[in-house]
Amino acid sequence: MDTKYLAREALILHTKNPANLQKSHGGVSRNIAENLANLGVNCSFFTSVGDDENGREIIQHLIDIGVEVVPSYINDLPTPNYAAIINHDGSLMLALSNMDCADAYSPQFIAKNIDQAAKNSYWFCCSGLPEESVTWLAQNKPDHVKLLSVSASVPKVKRVKTALPNLFLLVLNSDELQALADFDCSSPEFLQRAAKKIIDQGTQNLIVTVGEQGAYWATVHHFEHIPTIKLNEADVVDVTGAGDAFASGVIAALLNDQTIREGIELGHQLAKPTLLTTSTVLPREKTV
Repeated sequence: MDTKYLAREALILHTKNPANLQKSHGGVSRNIAENLANLGVNCSFFTSVGDDENGREIIQHLIDIGVEVVPSYINDLPTPNYAAIINHDGSLMLALSNMDCADAYSPQFIAKNIDQAAKNSYWFCCSGLPEESVTWLAQNKPDHVKLLSVSASVPKVKRVKTALPNLFLLVLNSDELQALADFDCSSPEFLQRAAKKIIDQGTQNLIVTVGEQGAYWATVHHFEHIPTIKLNEADVVDVTGAGDAFASGVIAALLNDQTIREGIELGHQLAKPTLLTTSTVLPREKTV
């Protein structure tokens, strides 16, 4: 579950600040599943939640919008939760999370459902999964399955490191790339070198988002900058969810047999309205 505090004025540290409170369903993979459903894309969602009210509410909502959900209920841990403090200009100032339940989603849970998952041609996981689970997915996926991953945060991006040789696509931002490649990404030239370090380990496609500058797409023989739609900074309400919306566009394009470049362009289109609202996931009528 996501809780966001939206500051009404510029934040002042070490004192009370007036803010608006908003609660919603969240999580990188869950957000992407909802976005895909709102785009009319069929998908299955394998996850762990707590055996509590929040977990049951999240699962039922996804079922109601058409997502096939395969949940694993963890009895002694709460459903993952996330709290964000958003400054008056829409920028993220601080985020805290309790993801112990997600960390409990071990290879043993995944293995129980692998036959059901194998009917899909694409598998997606975020770096919020335990490293052993990401590795297990990479090493045990059927040959016909293409594995995609989206980074959840800078601290967790290294969880995908052992899976790099088996990834068809990795989506992350420049800060996460810098942490994963252990290489400065402060300029396009340095970013290209860092991207090459990841591609050289076997990842077939790498997409690096760079905020208002758009995204870079790298392969063994290709490196391209794809700009995004420009926005006035004053119009940005909240950056939360924009990265998930972008990744949803890329995944939706692949599932519809489009190119990665077309996916990046769709991702830019979906990220823009997300930046203009406090909603982490846009309703169905605003995703088309």
